[in-house]
Amino acid sequence: MGKVCSCIRSAPLDSNQIVQEEKSEKPEPSVTVAPSQTGKTSEISLGDLMKLQDVIRGYIDRRKIKEVSRSKTIIIKFEGQSTDRKVNFYQKPSSSKDDEIKTLTNSFVEKMEKKLGSFNIGETIGDLSIARRPIHETNGTYTGDINALNQHHGYGIFIWKDGSKYEGFWHNGKACGRGRLIHSDGGVYEGDWENDKANGKGIYYYKDNSIYEGDWKDDKHHGFGVEKCPDGSKFEGQFILDKKHGRGKYEWADGTSYTGDFKDNKYSGHGTYIWRDKSSYTGEWVDGKKEGRGVFTYDDGRKYEGEFKNDKKHGIGIFIWPDGKRYEGEWVDNKQHGKGMQILQNGQRTEGIWQEGKLLETSIN
Repeated sequence: MGKVCSCIRSAPLDSNQIVQEEKSEKPEPSVTVAPSQTGKTSEISLGDLMKLQDVIRGYIDRRKIKEVSRSKTIIIKFEGQSTDRKVNFYQKPSSSKDDEIKTLTNSFVEKMEKKLGSFNIGETIGDLSIARRPIHETNGTYTGDINALNQHHGYGIFIWKDGSKYEGFWHNGKACGRGRLIHSDGGVYEGDWENDKANGKGIYYYKDNSIYEGDWKDDKHHGFGVEKCPDGSKFEGQFILDKKHGRGKYEWADGTSYTGDFKDNKYSGHGTYIWRDKSSYTGEWVDGKKEGRGVFTYDDGRKYEGEFKNDKKHGIGIFIWPDGKRYEGEWVDNKQHGKGMQILQNGQRTEGIWQEGKLLETSIN
């Protein structure tokens, strides 16, 4: 049973996971204000205003991208559960079933059992007060109920040779019903099983203290689930076959968050991303990037409303300053480029042609 947890960690991770939004490292273009009626020309540099905060945001977000876009795989599986396994009935009497089982477990499993407490098996099958002797099999030892074919059937405990331990219910030789599996090298799954796989509701405790709790299908996150990480990061939302897919909310410990649509572990559809300085973007996303129409609001009150492409202002858009100045027109790669119009606080309008953020031709109205 392979599971993926996409929580942010400092350690390297292995598989693709959600890519966190990163602001552009490049400063915003300068916006040249055309001459006013007084004949004076002023230049408002968005780059100077935004450079420091964008560099800081970019550094922080790049770190998150590297961490959250990778993930660690922890395997939960039943080894040697084939139908042709050899069974050897143990004949020597023992002083206690529990004592004999304990000698097979390792220190990690015992530690996890103490931490988690006794396994709540819920509704029982058969008389658990009846002492049952261990059955030695090819890959481990089973103690519990069996059927006429000597298959695990009912309530029982299986301990692998490496010390991994499953406790719970079985049906015709396979884990089925409620059960708990503790790996000898870390990781615990507790919940519903069917056909030797996690199916239904369950919780997985990762050895780094991350947790996934929610719906499962054939050993995969499927349905609604919640991932929590030791650093305070959290995802809550929909999964399809181990991938974040549908509506969800991702929150980071520093206050950054994304709420909206996911597709194949990436922001895709409509959503809102809020940085820790309260800057925000609400709009369309494609493949983890701002793409389509959206509104970007800066923490100081500046706002861009318009089209985006590949995470940049691109197309037709309006940029508004807190003092009322605004630019309406074309953008290419985060810069004013093409036809546009400038409007000052006093209503003076300047139409012109911009090239890579610079005003080339003007006509004042």
